[in-house]
Amino acid sequence: MRYALALLVITASIATAQNLAPIPRSDVLRQVPPEYPREARRKHETGSGLLILHVDRETGRVTSVTVGKSTGFKDLDDAGIRAFSQWRFKPGAVKTALIKIPIRFSMW
Repeated sequence: MRYALALLVITASIATAQNLAPIPRSDVLRQVPPEYPREARRKHETGSGLLILHVDRETGRVTSVTVGKSTGFKDLDDAGIRAFSQWRFKPGAVKTALIKIPIRFSMW
C-alpha cells in the first residue's frame, strides 16, 4: 500500500489589501490552520490561491472570508474559508478591514 504525505503550506506573510506593512504575527491572537480535506488528499488535489479576510478593526474578529483567487478546487477553497473565519486579531491592531492571505495545498 502506498501512502502520500499531505502538506498544507500557508505562506508566512500576511499582507493587507492596500499594500501597507504586513501585519506582525504577534497581532494574530488566534490562528486556525486549514485542514486538508480527506477526499481532496485521496484525489491528490493541490493548488495555490488567495483568501481575503474581512476584519472588524475594533474587535479583531474576522467577519467573512472571500476567495480572491481559487486554488482550483472548491473543497480546498472551502477548507481555507472555514479555518480563516476563525482567526482573531488584537483589537485595534489591524489598520485595514481587508487582509490577503496566500494559501497553498501541496502533497509530497
